[in-house]
Amino acid sequence: MSVQRTPQRVRAEVELRVPRGAMGDLEQGVHDVLSKVDAVGCVERAEVRDVRPTSFDIHVTVAAALEVRAERADVRETLLDGFGIERLEHVEYG
Repeated sequence: MSVQRTPQRVRAEVELRVPRGAMGDLEQGVHDVLSKVDAVGCVERAEVRDVRPTSFDIHVTVAAALEVRAERADVRETLLDGFGIERLEHVEYG
C-alpha cells in the first residue's frame, strides 16, 4: 500500500539545466525539467530570471511555483534529487 503525501505549494528560486536541442523554446524546456521531477505534481509558474548557455546545456534560474508531493521537511531534498535541478534558494511554503 502506498502512502499518500499531502501536496505542498512551494515557491522557490531554482537553478536548473535545460538540455540543448530540446524540443520547443526555453520556457517549455524549463517546464519539462521541472515537471519531470517525480514529486512535482504541477508547475504553476516558472518565470525565467537568468540564462547562462554552456556547451551541452543551458543553465537557467527561474522563480517557480510548484505543487510538490512530499512532506514539508523533505521538499528541498526531493526537488534537488530531480534530474537537472542544480540549486534551490528562497524556498517558501503555502
